[in-house]
Parts: sequence; C-alpha cells; structure tokens
Amino acid sequence: MGMVCNILGLSPDQIAILRAQPRLVHVLTTLMQERKSAALLESMNPDLRAVYADQRRSLAERSGIEMPDLGQLQRDAAALGKIGPALDLDKSWHVLHYLFTSRANATGDAESTLLGGEPIGDDLGYGPARLSLPNETAAFDRLLASLDVAALSQRSTPEEMRLARIYAPPPDGDELQTLIEHSFPQLKTYVREQAKRDFGLLIWLT
Repeated sequence: MGMVCNILGLSPDQIAILRAQPRLVHVLTTLMQERKSAALLESMNPDLRAVYADQRRSLAERSGIEMPDLGQLQRDAAALGKIGPALDLDKSWHVLHYLFTSRANATGDAESTLLGGEPIGDDLGYGPARLSLPNETAAFDRLLASLDVAALSQRSTPEEMRLARIYAPPPDGDELQTLIEHSFPQLKTYVREQAKRDFGLLIWLT
C-alpha cells in the first residue's frame, strides 16, 4: 500500500482532549481507517465485498492482529464528539510538499504543514500523528489560496523529484499534471473548510 497521508480537521476542544488523552489519537486514526474501509466495502458489489473482507481477515490472522471493532472505536472516541470526514491524499503528499517548498524535508513554516506540526500520540507505523493548530491551518489556507494548478505544474519535474528523493513521484510529466489536478484542489478545498471553522489539522501517515 505504501505511505498514505490522511488529514482530519479538529476543533480547538477536540485538540485539547487529544492533548490531555494522547491514547485517543490511535483510536481516532483507526476509526478513520475503518470508516474508509467500510465506505470501500459499501461501494463494492457483493462478490468483491466478500473477497475484500476475507483478505482483511486473513491478513489480520497472519499478522496476529485483532480486527478493529468499529462500534467499540466509536464508543472510545465518543469523548471527542462529532468527527467530520478525513481527507485521503493517498501517496501525493510528498510530491505536493515538494511543490510547495522545493525541499524534501520540513521547513517549519506554513509551506511544510503536510510534514510539520506537533507530534502527538504513539508511532502509527511511520511516526506519530502531528497537530497543526487553528492559526497554523489559517496560514496554510492563505498559502494554498495563493497557488493554482498552473503555477504548481511549472515548479518541478518528475526527474527532479527523483533526484531529491521525493516519495512516489509520477513517472512522467503527464502523470504529474494529473496528480496535481486531482490532489491539489482537494487539499485546497479541505483546508479552506477547516480554516473557516477555526479548526486545526491532525495529519498522519499509514
């Protein structure tokens, strides 16, 4: 599957709860994954749904990992109140970060929000989740508002990204253009919605 980036808008109250109870970060991120899996199952025809469910159970058994209980996760996360939908950036997160910053690593400013933030909770496999506060979300929103697909498309090439050791760069310019046209507007819209609500962001890799 590779490293997939997930982004979830959180209210100031929800952020305060997570800081007070960091164990809930794992509950919350697992709940988001189970919601994603449930939505995928719902979209499948019955035959594919059965195959996918069997594959998940088989993988859990081989790994010695207990299958998450969606109902229990929802009960455990009840203290957080209503939780909105998360944004799945799939594997485009590092490419977008590089287009924003011209750097492979975090720079500590709004441009590197996808890699920055305050670490919180346990390691989720690729490090802990990270929190960006409402004022940082607002700054990221202003940055994204200043950019567009055409401008981003001129900033780099797949070959430059491979040399910079960016994760999962597209194989050619056409694929890069498609990635930008698909992922950047999704990110821009999602961050704008969270900034309007004065929400922060929880960002994690799975």
